[in-house]
Amino acid sequence: NFRNFHTLFPSDRIEPAVDLWEFDHDLLTLPETFVFNGEERSVAEFLDETWTTGLSVAVDGTIFIEEYYRGYDPTSLPTSFSMAKSLLSALVGIAIEEGHIGSVHDRVDVYLPDFAGTDYGAVSIQDLLTMSSGVAFDEEYERFTSDINMLPVRVFGFRDALPDLVRDTEAVRKPGIYNEYVSSDSIVLGLVVEAAVGRSLSQYLEETVWGPAGMEYPAHWNTDYHGNTLGHAFFSASLRDYLRFGRLYLNGGARDGRQVIPISWFSESVY
Repeated sequence: NFRNFHTLFPSDRIEPAVDLWEFDHDLLTLPETFVFNGEERSVAEFLDETWTTGLSVAVDGTIFIEEYYRGYDPTSLPTSFSMAKSLLSALVGIAIEEGHIGSVHDRVDVYLPDFAGTDYGAVSIQDLLTMSSGVAFDEEYERFTSDINMLPVRVFGFRDALPDLVRDTEAVRKPGIYNEYVSSDSIVLGLVVEAAVGRSLSQYLEETVWGPAGMEYPAHWNTDYHGNTLGHAFFSASLRDYLRFGRLYLNGGARDGRQVIPISWFSESVY
């Protein structure tokens, strides 16, 4: 299911690049054992116990390890879950650079008028980025009826519209004073970016990152049944393209000297 999530529920396709950002390959074999806490352990057993589906290691643009398990292969598109939040952050920086968003200090209701008068409407983009909105969203993964677990049930099962699920979320503290990991902040942030740039997160990502960064395979980003992208998760891409996104950040947001992620945003969001 995790490599087919984009086919099970609504998603937008992101086309691969015309100009591929190539890796060199000098493939090595994984060692049979590793040492942890002074004990020698089996690599194969670890990969099996952790249900690893793909493992890739690259240094300075050269891939040394690339292996797939449990039916996955280089073309598989595993869903990322919260790794999508890093893509979303990059899009915020690009949107600011291009003038679609004025500042991280802008309030949500500047871009989402329907949120005016709500607690989320008064939250700033920076508070969303740092997950300090102060809203009461339950991110308890161990409890089936928590907000985070019920979210996909309501979005994909009951086909509720994403804005309706987060718009009236109430605050339990003032924004900007306490950091608490809540995916609803990223959901609202995704809605803000889509409203600001006037297109879907997938379209904007294809235009500003996926193409310029030379991604090899198509990707998909799940939406609700009303076309709103789930900015907090459910982004599906190949292992090699996830590796390229990491490579992009290791190079200061640039590909071969061409800045893809604005250098000012790279510095502000990483350090």
